[in-house]
Amino acid sequence: MNQSLADELEVSKIENFLILNKADLFKNNDELINYIKKFPIKSLNEIASISSFNTNLYKCCDSHRLFLFNNSTPFKEGGTVINSEGILGQITDSNKRVSEVILISDIKHSIPLKTKEFFCNANGTGRPRILECKYDASLWPESFEIGQNFFSSGLGGIFPEGLLIGSITSIRTDDDNETILEIKSIANPLTQNHVMVIYPNDFN
Repeated sequence: MNQSLADELEVSKIENFLILNKADLFKNNDELINYIKKFPIKSLNEIASISSFNTNLYKCCDSHRLFLFNNSTPFKEGGTVINSEGILGQITDSNKRVSEVILISDIKHSIPLKTKEFFCNANGTGRPRILECKYDASLWPESFEIGQNFFSSGLGGIFPEGLLIGSITSIRTDDDNETILEIKSIANPLTQNHVMVIYPNDFN
C-alpha cells in the first residue's frame, strides 16, 4: 500500500470514529447533531498531520507531547485531539506553523472521568497510555474490578462527555491509605500519522 492510500485510510478511520460517536461527542446539543446529519462531517472538524513526536521521550519520560502541522490557520488552544481509537489529548499552544498537543498520559495533564456513579480526575503518570485516579475509600466506598471501563465525564468543559477513555489495569493502596486506580487508555498515539481536532465547546 502506498503512502497516499495509507493516509486516506487513516483519515477514513478517524472520520468513522467521529460519525459513530457523534451522539456522545455532542450529546448536549441537538442542533449540532442535526447539522451533522445534513452536512459533510469535515465541516465540524479538522484533520491534521503529525509534524513531530519524540517517541523515545514518550516511552522513557514524563513529558508526553506531539506536534501537528497547522492547516490554513493555527488550531485553537483547547481543541480536543482524537484518532480512530479515541481521545489522545488537547491543543495547548499554537503558532503559525505547528500546534502542540499534550497527551492525556503527560504527568501535567488531568482529565475528569466517570463510571456510572463515580467521578474522579485522572492524572497522567508519564507512562505511555497510563492514567491514575486516587480516592479515599473511607469517604467513597465504591468497589472496582480489573477491566472496568472509565468514560470522559464532560466536566471541566474541555473534553466531550461519554467517550470511552480506558479500563482499569491495576488497583492498589498507597502509603496514605488512598486507593489508586490505574487506567490504560484505549487510544494509542503511536499507531497513526493523522489525527482530528474537534471543538465541542464551540457549539454549546
